[in-house]
Amino acid sequence: MPNAFAYIALFAYPLLAGWLFKRLSLPSALIWTLLLGYLLLPERTQVDFPMLPTLDKNSIPSLSAMLFCWLRMREAGRVRGVLNASGPANARLMAAGPIADATKPLAQKSRLIGLLIVLFILGPLMTVYTNREAVFFGDRGIRGLEWYDGFSMILSSIITVIPFVLARRHLASKEGLESLLTALAIAGGAYSLLVLFEIRMSPQLHNWVYGFHPHSFLQQKRGDGFRAMVFTQHGLKVALFLAVACVSAISLGFLKQGEQAKRWRWLGLWLLIVLILQKSLGALLIVIPMAALTIICKPGVRVAVVAAVVATILLYPMLRGAGLIPVEAITEFSRSIDAERAGSLVYRLVNEDILLSRAEEKPLFGWGGWARGRVFNERGQDISVTDGLWVIVIGENGWLGYITTFGLWCLPALIIARRRSQLRTMLFVPASVATLLTITLVDFIPNSGIPMLSWFLAGALLGWTEAYSNQKQVPAANAKPLRLSSV
Repeated sequence: MPNAFAYIALFAYPLLAGWLFKRLSLPSALIWTLLLGYLLLPERTQVDFPMLPTLDKNSIPSLSAMLFCWLRMREAGRVRGVLNASGPANARLMAAGPIADATKPLAQKSRLIGLLIVLFILGPLMTVYTNREAVFFGDRGIRGLEWYDGFSMILSSIITVIPFVLARRHLASKEGLESLLTALAIAGGAYSLLVLFEIRMSPQLHNWVYGFHPHSFLQQKRGDGFRAMVFTQHGLKVALFLAVACVSAISLGFLKQGEQAKRWRWLGLWLLIVLILQKSLGALLIVIPMAALTIICKPGVRVAVVAAVVATILLYPMLRGAGLIPVEAITEFSRSIDAERAGSLVYRLVNEDILLSRAEEKPLFGWGGWARGRVFNERGQDISVTDGLWVIVIGENGWLGYITTFGLWCLPALIIARRRSQLRTMLFVPASVATLLTITLVDFIPNSGIPMLSWFLAGALLGWTEAYSNQKQVPAANAKPLRLSSV
């Protein structure tokens, strides 16, 4: 059970978010509010109010970021009014920094993206409508969904998509994307010290600070050592974050010049070494080709390769069902590296098959929550294990949920690839962000990944693509904020 400090940290987090928004530019404050919330707040610590979404380490940072972004935009509007009242002499001030950018509408909004957001938010209503009946497994029964479940699910969907919407709005510039790369690399470097501590001493920090282990301790044991969990739910999530941070640092190493470039490259190498020590083969198999892609290929080629990978991920359930994914070859390759990991992979594939068979009974809108989409034996015992996020989404929300969720994640990379010839002179930074997004999406096939990070990266990439769709420069998003006290 969480200790008192876990709840104090959770509900005091908006104070830290407010301090960040006071001290940093809006894009930087937004990035760090979401990153620090994920990396430092306790897992499985939450408060459930009737008919409201759960308040936890995912929702509280998102709601805090939304509140303070709104307050900063409101302040920007007041400053704009003061500058207008001050006459033409001060008009030039309105062209600089987030004061101008905060009230600037998005360029070239995609109607398809807007439709997917609406369906993502309202889709749970159809899930409730088609799951009003109770289901029974032997002596075990699970109640049907009620309309108040639908209301709570809609609120949860709104909170889930907040990072996407905020990143789309406030990181829609080269400077905003570069700030995101920088923050991920710095956060990864700092987090790697805690990771090394737990690799040596075992995963204990969450237990020492918040009073409990967020996941099975034995699952983090690897050979004669351990995988670090730090303040995340599982060592696999730490490995994924290290992979993202590693490629971020490598990208900055090729973006910057001179000594600064060398420091970023050394950080990328350091993070790769820590990732190897983390003993996560899956993350390593993802990061190596993506790092090589960053080092070797030009931005246009990178974007094209990323689009091909992302399209495969988007179509993965159909390809899997049609037998076009070389499951046997992948299993044999895994067995040649590590028999234990191969056994784990086979176990996951078997569970995917039985979960997909269950999902086929409610293909369009899914089974909803409360474990209705899981598989039980005749004694009412749960015999299924959900690992890959894609199969979880299909089971709970059906094909509508899958298309809207993965569509919103995948489309930004596909859009930028389609426009790469038009944007070729500005592609390096967005190509790097698209590469990071691809890393998180590939991890959704075997694991549950870090959805918040995928939403954030996809929103930032989409915002940049929309803002630059006509090759027009948007105002710098990380200039020092202008305050009322300075007017």
